[in-house]
Amino acid sequence: MRDSSDSSDSSDTRTWWRRSSRVAVALYVALLAGGCSVLGPKPEWTSLQTPAAQFLVQENTKHTESWAGRVSWFRPVLEEIVGPMQGLERPIVYLLIAERDEYLEYFPKRESVGVHRSIDGTSIVLVDASQPPDLVVATLMHEYAHYYFDARQGPPVPLWYEEGVAEYAEAVTVDESGVTIGAVSSFGIDLLRESALMPVPLLISTKQSDSRYLDTQEAGNFHLSAWALIHFFRHGVPDGRQLLDRYVEEVAAGAAPRPAMLRVYGKTAVALDKDLREYLDSDHFETDAYPLDRFRVKRPAVWIEALDDESTQDVRSLLDSMKRYYQSNEL
Repeated sequence: MRDSSDSSDSSDTRTWWRRSSRVAVALYVALLAGGCSVLGPKPEWTSLQTPAAQFLVQENTKHTESWAGRVSWFRPVLEEIVGPMQGLERPIVYLLIAERDEYLEYFPKRESVGVHRSIDGTSIVLVDASQPPDLVVATLMHEYAHYYFDARQGPPVPLWYEEGVAEYAEAVTVDESGVTIGAVSSFGIDLLRESALMPVPLLISTKQSDSRYLDTQEAGNFHLSAWALIHFFRHGVPDGRQLLDRYVEEVAAGAAPRPAMLRVYGKTAVALDKDLREYLDSDHFETDAYPLDRFRVKRPAVWIEALDDESTQDVRSLLDSMKRYYQSNEL
C-alpha cells in the first residue's frame, strides 16, 4: 500500500529527526555482535539509525534489530532490478507501531499492514509491527521499494511496474548459498490461475484513482497481476528485461501504455495477456540468484538512541498529523 501525497499539515515534521541526534542515551553497536540494548528504563520510543533508513520503534516491538539489518542491504537488490538512484536522496523513516489497534488509529484500512507517504521531503513508512515477522519484513521491503521510486529523479514509472517490482523484490532471501530474488508463492500462482489475474490491457492502464487499484479485492488482484507481469518479462521473455526498460522509458516520455507495449513487445496487450496466462500455467518459475559478495551482504552498524520526552512528543505529533490526513481523505 502506498500514499505519496505531499502534506503541509505539520509545522515541522522533521524536528524530531534533528533532535534525536542530541539524546544522551546512545550506543554504537554492530548487529553482528549479538544485538543491542538501551541503558536505563525502557523508553516509549527508540531510534535505530542505519545507513539505509531510520527506524522509530515503539516500546514492546520485537525483532527490530534484525529488521533494520534486512532493510540496509535491500537497496542494492533494488539497484540490481531497476538501476541506481540518481541525484540527491530524501530521508526515509519507518514508524513501527507495536499494536494493531493503534496502527489502525493512524491508518484505518483494515487490510493494511504498511503505508508510505511523503511529508515535507521525508518519506514516512507506517508499519504494523504486531504482524508475523515474515509479513513485517515483506512490508518493510515493499514500502522501501516505493520510497526508492519516489526518491529517484526523473519521470514517474507506470503504476503497475512500480507495484510489480515492489511485490517481486520483497520476496528476497539470504542464506549461505547466496541471495535469491523473486521467489514464487504457490498460493499466489493458484489464485492467478483461478481468477485473480487482471487482463493485461486493464493492468497496464490502471491509475491510482481507479477502483481496480483502490477497491480491496481488485487491488489484491492488481498487485498479484503486476508481480506476474514483472516475473514474466524477467524470466519468460527473451531479452525481456531490456524490453521492459524500453517500455518504462517510452511511457515516462508520454507514450500511451497499450501502443507502447505493442511497439516494445511486438504484440498487442491482448496477445500479451494470452502469453502471460500460458506462462503462469507452466510449472517452472525461475528466480534471480546471486552470490553473497554481489551485494556485499553484511549486518550494518546501528546507532541506537532512546528518544527523550520532547522528541517523543514530536513523533506523536507526526502520527497525529497522519491520522488527521487519513481521516479527512478517502482511502
